[in-house]
Amino acid sequence: HMKCPYCNCAFRRRDDLRTHCRKHKAPYFLCSICFKTFSDESLWKAHEQDHGFMCDVCDFFTRDKEEIATHKLTHLQLITYKCDVCSKLFNKKRFVTRHMKQVHMKQQC
Repeated sequence: HMKCPYCNCAFRRRDDLRTHCRKHKAPYFLCSICFKTFSDESLWKAHEQDHGFMCDVCDFFTRDKEEIATHKLTHLQLITYKCDVCSKLFNKKRFVTRHMKQVHMKQQC
């Protein structure tokens, strides 16, 4: 048996050992929530989305993709409209109007 110089894995065939050793040398992607590592970037991104979305400027976290997008706009100072009921921020007045109808008008019924 041939042992991996990076870990305790053992292999019978040299080609299997070489393939395995490439994993140790490959760049890896680290989940910022649970610290699991991935060698494939697309798997890492999908995994992180399962956890939710974290703002890369501050500590804001949400599981809602639209909410993180709206939040990130606050760092660019593009937000000029705020819901008077829940303080959610929007970059267009029509989005506040739609939000009021879809969220807060339903709550009154």
